[in-house]
Amino acid sequence: MDMTKWSFKQRVYTMSFFFNVFGGKKASPPVSAPAPAAAPAPVKPARVNNGQSDPSDIMDRISSHNKKIEGLEKRMKHLESKIEQCEATAREKVAKKDQKGM
Repeated sequence: MDMTKWSFKQRVYTMSFFFNVFGGKKASPPVSAPAPAAAPAPVKPARVNNGQSDPSDIMDRISSHNKKIEGLEKRMKHLESKIEQCEATAREKVAKKDQKGM
């Protein structure tokens, strides 16, 4: 492909193509009016029953915390098993004197 015979328009088109493909300036999006700020979420008052929280609300919180604890315990057990597997493979590689780890 001989670029010396190309017209000026062909050269500009080709150069703009390469700039667009390989990180040239990107066209800025049209400027529009800024979006109105969202109103803050209303604060939900705590359920109060003569100065004390509702017992069902407390039980809901306790059950949700128990579920989170169970999930974290499962995650911890899984990570411990993964660590044991990695340690076992590392011991095997040390026994084979495999310094590259492959």
